[in-house]
Amino acid sequence: MLETFYDINGQAPGTPADPAVPASADLQISAADAGQAGSKDSSAPGGKTLLIAHLSDLHSHPQNAILQSLQVQRPDLIAVTGDLIYGARPANNIPVMKNNRAVLSFLEECRKVAPVFLSLGNHEWMLGPADKELIAGTGTVLLDNDWARLQNLVFGGLSSGITSHYDEYRESLYKSGAADRSVLYPLNDPKELRSGLPPRTGWLEEFMNQPGYRILLCHHPEYRDRYLRKLSAQSDDRGVPSAGRNDQAENLDIDLILSGHAHGGQIRLFNRGLFAPGQGLLPRYTSGIHGNMIISRGLTNTVPYSPRLFNPPEIVYVRIRFQ
Repeated sequence: MLETFYDINGQAPGTPADPAVPASADLQISAADAGQAGSKDSSAPGGKTLLIAHLSDLHSHPQNAILQSLQVQRPDLIAVTGDLIYGARPANNIPVMKNNRAVLSFLEECRKVAPVFLSLGNHEWMLGPADKELIAGTGTVLLDNDWARLQNLVFGGLSSGITSHYDEYRESLYKSGAADRSVLYPLNDPKELRSGLPPRTGWLEEFMNQPGYRILLCHHPEYRDRYLRKLSAQSDDRGVPSAGRNDQAENLDIDLILSGHAHGGQIRLFNRGLFAPGQGLLPRYTSGIHGNMIISRGLTNTVPYSPRLFNPPEIVYVRIRFQ
């Protein structure tokens, strides 16, 4: 497993020159989902340098090596950018996170090291209220199209489009009577899980208007150019693009985007990935720094017919030096 370190400079606009988190800082959750977002007693050490551990694409695999790295490096914060589990629909109609006790234990161990922030990827498509309560019970701050403030740091979590879509689809089945609420993961039409569904970006305007250093956890790196535009009053609450919106991703009021999903391109030749879901062959975004975005190659492999070649799993550490 690779340990990759990136050093970047940061200055939080509209805040004091030192936006680092003081000890015993209170975690403030956006009003939209205060109950789900997690504990309000999180804290992080102070100072002008902040070390963030960026984990992505664990897919329910063993995590001992990851925990050993975290315990050695002692990051101030841990950001998990989706695909924490392997997204198979459970056949036994019990909360899928109950079938992933090892993942819950992993989050609890991570929380002993530092505050943990989690966004949802495409493999979390089926998570329901009971699953999200189990995750929140580990002390993890779950950001499902929502944001949370830790003093002068503002974390947002943009959920995968398929994950948000299934939430809405499931609720529509319940309300119409097509499925009973006792069925945790109804799926009357498998086509509802098609790829390429857009994320819900309407909440991002509020996030980007927050003072402080803004960090967005976004599982899909291709979302930055495709959907993450500087929002205008002409966008609707589902994040649908409209004429007159600013299409330059560089104008985003987001200081740092952390992403994964591409698994480093699966096979790397001449330091370039070969394929990534959502981007196709010879994808642009598979690893490294791209402007305000840092991409993890991920920690596991979920493609049985194509092993990772010249592409070891990776844990990313981002050191932010505030000016």
